Amino acid sequence: MKLILPRLASLSLAFILSACSISNTAESNDPFLRKGVGLSISAANYVNRSVFFRLDDGHNGGGLADAGSSEKPGSSGSMCCFTVTNLNKPVKVEMRWAAIKEPSVLGADGALVDGKVLTPAVTKQILVKLPPRIPRITPNGHIRSENVMCIIFKNLNTVELKYSNSYDC
Repeated sequence: MKLILPRLASLSLAFILSACSISNTAESNDPFLRKGVGLSISAANYVNRSVFFRLDDGHNGGGLADAGSSEKPGSSGSMCCFTVTNLNKPVKVEMRWAAIKEPSVLGADGALVDGKVLTPAVTKQILVKLPPRIPRITPNGHIRSENVMCIIFKNLNTVELKYSNSYDC
């Protein structure tokens, strides 16, 4: 019994310390994590303007339709890819919000006439924090793995990032 207690305490301490999240995957002992965790990207737009976005000056971004209603966001297909390498480094999100215009009409000569611009296009850059943990990845278990980075556009100035196991953000 005396021998079991110190071993149990040591095992408990090791479990508790290993449960703490690793903030920099390059510091991990796991060779898979040292290269970072690659995630697909899916996005939802709760704003009544369409948006084109990029992450960290990369080619990983896309365009989103405007929200149909507050319950039905504009969405996109999946995009590739975003790699989580350091949880302490914020993600730069560049957004180009589309202009709001009156509807286009057909002119007398049959040519399409663009509607009047009511609100001009807006370009913004913001820094967004990653979720405070590494996404859960299950080897050979894509259904349970959090292998999708959801980008949620709440308003013109607010973006939320979260991990998901599906493309339904």
